[in-house]
Amino acid sequence: MSKRSKATSIVEPECPECEKMSAVQAESNAIGQFLDWLQEQEIYLCKYTDRDDLCLVTDSVERLLAGHFDIDLDKAEEEKRELLAYCRLKNAERPIRKELGIDGG
Repeated sequence: MSKRSKATSIVEPECPECEKMSAVQAESNAIGQFLDWLQEQEIYLCKYTDRDDLCLVTDSVERLLAGHFDIDLDKAEEEKRELLAYCRLKNAERPIRKELGIDGG
């Protein structure tokens, strides 16, 4: 009597940081466009240091927006890589499922 192994399913990864990014996309784009416009006008963001010196903010617009919306860009990048790997596996799985006559996936 032969044993048949159960087909394992590929589970889509959770992407909470990417979901946060998607939820604030319109607002983030509007703020980003404004910050870009300020730079075009040669208006720059500055902040005070601990010694009360004024210094230029050198963070990218992306980093500033991520900070404002409490998004971890490193985690978001990791989620994107996991999602890409998931998509590649799902695409590779399709012809195998078709050949075996297995629906879904």
